[in-house]
Amino acid sequence: MIDGENILLDTNVCVGTWCTGGGDATDLARVAENVIAQKIPIVSMLPENVATVWPWLENRGVKIYARLYLGADVADITQKINTVFKRGADGVQLFVRFSDLADFVSQMHLIRDDLFFNKDLFIGIDIDEIGPFDWPVLFGLLKKIRTDGLILALTHDNGDDSDFVGRVYAMLGVIENNFDGMIHFATGLTTSRIDQVARLVHLIAPDYLSRTMFFISSVGRG
Repeated sequence: MIDGENILLDTNVCVGTWCTGGGDATDLARVAENVIAQKIPIVSMLPENVATVWPWLENRGVKIYARLYLGADVADITQKINTVFKRGADGVQLFVRFSDLADFVSQMHLIRDDLFFNKDLFIGIDIDEIGPFDWPVLFGLLKKIRTDGLILALTHDNGDDSDFVGRVYAMLGVIENNFDGMIHFATGLTTSRIDQVARLVHLIAPDYLSRTMFFISSVGRG
């Protein structure tokens, strides 16, 4: 696991901390200390850890995002969203299968503003689920639900056999005038992916550099 003390301090990219599962209160305290010391703007964590970390990060200029995963019951996810906000979360990273996104948006867009009043909503998608011609559809759905940003996860990295770079290239080719939110990446433990994305953004869509963030895994035994 990449340790929080070594979060790419010598790079020009913006990074957030991705708190993995399995840590105890001591681990979470160490994460909070590192996030504050390194001026990390966002920490992503499991819902059950939000209440533990919130007292340490309150009024420290750090946003706490809870990671939630959409199941079959939209009412259930709505309840979970309300719960993490009551525990101190500043936003939610809601991971949805791309094939389920249209149905989810149709059910949620009317209550979006009430549910996320003064809170952030990021929609998370496995980048391998998005085909080269799906990006305009995805951006249209994100616009309808008024997301603050998109988080793209690379859940399975096949190395040189992966089409990750090609998918990012396809996204950047159509993003202008289609999406004005933040673009976050969760690419696992391979920091070379961060370098690849940063170079592509700089080359193809430099205006999005200030809106791009990379999450680095920290702590956890899970």
